[in-house]
Amino acid sequence: MSFSEQQVRQAFEQLHAPRAAIDATLQRIEQLRTQEEASRSVEPASSKDFRVIRSCGRTWRVGLAAACVALALVGVLGVGCKLYFEPTAYVGIDVNPSIELGVNRFDIVVEVRGINEDGEAVLQQAPLLYRSFDEALELLGKSEAFRASVESAAVMEITISSDNEAQTQHLCIQGDRFIEEMPCHGTCSHASDEDRHEAHSHGMGVARYQAARELLALDSSLTMEDCAALSMRELRDRIAAYEMTETADEEPPAGSSEEGEAAADQAAGNHHGQGLGGGHGRGGRERHGG
Repeated sequence: MSFSEQQVRQAFEQLHAPRAAIDATLQRIEQLRTQEEASRSVEPASSKDFRVIRSCGRTWRVGLAAACVALALVGVLGVGCKLYFEPTAYVGIDVNPSIELGVNRFDIVVEVRGINEDGEAVLQQAPLLYRSFDEALELLGKSEAFRASVESAAVMEITISSDNEAQTQHLCIQGDRFIEEMPCHGTCSHASDEDRHEAHSHGMGVARYQAARELLALDSSLTMEDCAALSMRELRDRIAAYEMTETADEEPPAGSSEEGEAAADQAAGNHHGQGLGGGHGRGGRERHGG
């Protein structure tokens, strides 16, 4: 094997390109080398200097052709690898396990991350990497570690962080469908990159972090660490309880007793929806396109 072939082979091996593409390129280089040797064997006798010049010329052309083929393939593979392995959307799933899936432009899961210990345990059991997003959700739903946390009283919240509005809408539709198939309440919504980074800085999934901020605004005695230890159901229940208490402390509107009773009934109904319906319960899901 010539030095140029060794360089090409080493370059391809570092790229982790598809084996078939590497083999095809190296085979083409070998064909060029074989052709050069064959033409040299039938070369008419001539002066020694002329043979040396022609031999060097052919060797240079073969090396140049091999380098051009290698560079072209490296360029194509480099762009293709970047497009394939670059997430264009991040899907956060919070129940008690908190996980995040990095999804590329082809809706393939190219990154997985367990945000908390329960999330890491789920990912150890469910091989989601390099699966289509639909297939990854299906495998996640079959995971015993995940299903153990998704009982009928649980709350699951899915957030999509992406600059691609069309992909966000598409992933939200799939997320809503996944929630409907699970025995729990939940929502699927859009989240900003800023919220995502802030949530991760506190060791929390995006939906858990958003709920924690809501709860901290209602109860200043709690900390982010306290909220991180709560499940989504516990967070939502506490938020609903504080909001209902605040409503009960408000003075009834002026008017007859019947009007006051009607207002109280209306308030109770609204806050029940805030807890599990109205964006947090089955049949009350929100979809945000971006």
